[in-house]
This record gives sequence, structure tokens and C-alpha cells, in this order.
Amino acid sequence: MVEKVRLAFVGCGWMGQAVHLPNFLKTESCEVVALCEVREKLGRAVAKQHGIPRYYRSHRDLMSLEDIDAVAAIARDEYHAPIAIALLKSGKHVFIEKPIATNAEDASYGSRG
Repeated sequence: MVEKVRLAFVGCGWMGQAVHLPNFLKTESCEVVALCEVREKLGRAVAKQHGIPRYYRSHRDLMSLEDIDAVAAIARDEYHAPIAIALLKSGKHVFIEKPIATNAEDASYGSRG
């Protein structure tokens, strides 16, 4: 049996709720263990609706959690790079929508050493 990836999901906008979250929830090798959304009422409602046990308001809250293997971040384009960079620095694997960055500085982050 394949060990499940313990996933935190960031972002409960339309695309997150309609497409990405349902797909991760259906994936047998994935267990969505936390949900993060800046709009607290929405985040708590979506977590409850899908039986996701933990809610956080910021992706930064996920960075030190050792029982989260990866994070799927579904946010507005301008937040892709800052969220991904912070989570990658904390050692998390990250799934992010395109575009990965909206400016040259963020896009070249990995090449700066």
C-alpha cells in the first residue's frame, strides 16, 4: 500500500472549491489534513463541508507543522510566488497554479542561490 501524502490546501476561491480541492479529496494517495483561507467564515465552512480536520488563516501557520508533507496553494496570481517561496523555504513540497510568478524578481528567485 502506498503511503498517503498529508496535504494542506490553501485557498477556497471558486477554482479551489470547484476544481482542485475535489480532485485532491478523490486522490487515494492523498489525505487533505488542513485547509487555509484568509476569509475565516468561508475557510471554516469549506473545511467542515469536506471533513477537513484543521483550519488555518495563513499559509505561514503551515510552515512549522511536521505532519504536513505538501501544500496545494490556489491563490490569486500575485500571491503564487510569495506563498510558494515561503513554503519551499520551510521544506514543504508545493503544488501551485500557473503562473508561478508575475514579475522577474520572483521568477528568478531560485537562480539567486
